[in-house]
Amino acid sequence: MTLPRLVLLLSRLVLSLTLLLAACASGREPARRDLYVLPIGAEAEPAIKTRTVKRAFAELAFTPRDRSTGLMGRRALAPDTGMLFLYPDQLERSFWMKNTLIPLSVAFVEESGRIVRILEMTPDPRDGRPLEHYRSGEPATYVLEMERGWFERNGIREGDRMLLHPLIQAISPR
Repeated sequence: MTLPRLVLLLSRLVLSLTLLLAACASGREPARRDLYVLPIGAEAEPAIKTRTVKRAFAELAFTPRDRSTGLMGRRALAPDTGMLFLYPDQLERSFWMKNTLIPLSVAFVEESGRIVRILEMTPDPRDGRPLEHYRSGEPATYVLEMERGWFERNGIREGDRMLLHPLIQAISPR
């Protein structure tokens, strides 16, 4: 191999490695996912069945009484099942785990469906210590509670989009 040819090959190798390192350092995030929330027992719409989305089933809490009770006293959740809290307005939200026995993950979602924050919540210590408050940090209209770690296991993260089944969209929260 001649010296000019060797220099050319080494130059190409250095250029390729530089481009590869630049792409890795750019911090490109993986593609966003859609989370489709259905009421328990509902079927996905045909158009949704063909899309690449993660599905979750939810009990609905859309009255003040439903929202204040939440998942209190539950000992377990069925797989891919949680509770969706629907509010009539978009405000910063704060949740706590009073009388909640199971560890949960919570996603705070703005009116447009963008997930603004996901937090891991610890069950009520039931020993008289003050309960921790888990805050949305941004205005939210929906809050979805699932078993702890569910969002991470399913590749759902802040910035992803939550889509609601038409039966949920038809509800007017009080």
